[in-house]
Amino acid sequence: MEKYITVDNYILSQDDLTRQLMFLLREIILSTTHEITERLSFNCPFYNYKGMLCYISIEKKTVYIGFCRGVLLKEKYPILEIKNRKQIASISYKNMEEVDIDLIQNILKDSMRLNEK
Repeated sequence: MEKYITVDNYILSQDDLTRQLMFLLREIILSTTHEITERLSFNCPFYNYKGMLCYISIEKKTVYIGFCRGVLLKEKYPILEIKNRKQIASISYKNMEEVDIDLIQNILKDSMRLNEK
C-alpha cells in the first residue's frame, strides 16, 4: 500500500470517478462547519470535530464515508451500514448521483452533537 503525504496527494492519486466522489464528499464535510479539521490518518482522509468524526475510504471502486460514532445513529438513518464493526457506520457510493448532500450534512451534524457530549 502506498503511503501518502497529504489528503490532496491521496485524492489526486485515484481514478477520475473516485477522485470526483472524494472531492465532493470532502467539500460536504468541510462546508458543514469551519471547526472540522482534516488530516491524513490510517492512510485515508480523516475529519475531526471535538474528537474523531468521520473519514473517507475506498474499496473496490466504491467510496465510503465512515462515521466514527455511526452505530449510535443507525436507527435515525437506516441507510448507514454497520457491517462487522462496533462503532463505525458508513454509506457507500459508486457514482455522483447517489450522493445526498443534505443527508450527509444531517448525519454530520448529529455526529458532531454526539462528540460535544
